[in-house]
Amino acid sequence: MILSLTRLTWPEQGSRLGESWSFAAWLEQMEDQESRQLKHMLLLLHYPAGFERIFGDIDRKKIVRSFMDLSHFQVIRLSSVKIARMLSDIRKESEVMYFPEKLDF
Repeated sequence: MILSLTRLTWPEQGSRLGESWSFAAWLEQMEDQESRQLKHMLLLLHYPAGFERIFGDIDRKKIVRSFMDLSHFQVIRLSSVKIARMLSDIRKESEVMYFPEKLDF
């Protein structure tokens, strides 16, 4: 993952790292990324305001399934980036309605 990033030109690196969702989409394209928690950790460390402190896919999917009222089969078809966006939306909505600045999944 990091080696792939270093192989990019400076402008490409800036493009990837300059926008959180662009970087997340790029990470998702990495080989064997489905079973890796490191991508979630990198996103949180680099963009703490935009990503959740949840690294396991099982937990991430359970939260999305519960809050978005989706079936197990609907959730397992979602990309990692889509789940991250849904978690971000859940946080924003829940903070306004229930837990201003104290929500921690």
